[in-house]
Amino acid sequence: MAMTYGGAYVAHVALGANDAHVVRAIQEADSYPGPSMVIAYAHCIAHGYDLINGFEQQKLAVQTGHWPLFPLRPAAHRHGRTAA
Repeated sequence: MAMTYGGAYVAHVALGANDAHVVRAIQEADSYPGPSMVIAYAHCIAHGYDLINGFEQQKLAVQTGHWPLFPLRPAAHRHGRTAA
């Protein structure tokens, strides 16, 4: 919902899938002058697998498209450029 207003920085991250993306998204969110939100995938015992495999499950969730990684940078979005 925050993405639809166009004034907030929003990122979808998964630590087990791409560490660099997580760090970059958190740095961008911190430096953004307006509201920012970082939504992170966190594995959980309720997901039905051994937590020792949590980071591998995060990678699989990203690879299959179940959990897409992206940042939405409002200035780029307003000018019709892609989020990446």
